[in-house]
Amino acid sequence: MTVVKLRNAIEIDGKEIKEINLPLENLTGKDVLDADREVRSKGFGGIDPLYTQEGLSILAAKAAKMIPDDLERLSMFDFMEVTGQVALFLVRSESPSQEISTNTEN
Repeated sequence: MTVVKLRNAIEIDGKEIKEINLPLENLTGKDVLDADREVRSKGFGGIDPLYTQEGLSILAAKAAKMIPDDLERLSMFDFMEVTGQVALFLVRSESPSQEISTNTEN
């Protein structure tokens, strides 16, 4: 699990938040599809809108069990660190180290 220590704490529901836990490995395919639909519904397009700041923040919010509006209240540095960690996680998960079976025998 990735933990982002915030430079500037924020308050959510009367509680001071000094770090954000991002258990990105716990996200499901449904989480990804829901995030993709949400970001596209906001007018973001392209090859993969999940890699926009909007898409990354939606995935981060899902992982952290927060609402995206709360993440948007973070300082610019904290927001960029959170979304950057999501992007790094996604890039690492696309590494060629995973074996893909191409066996077509029946």
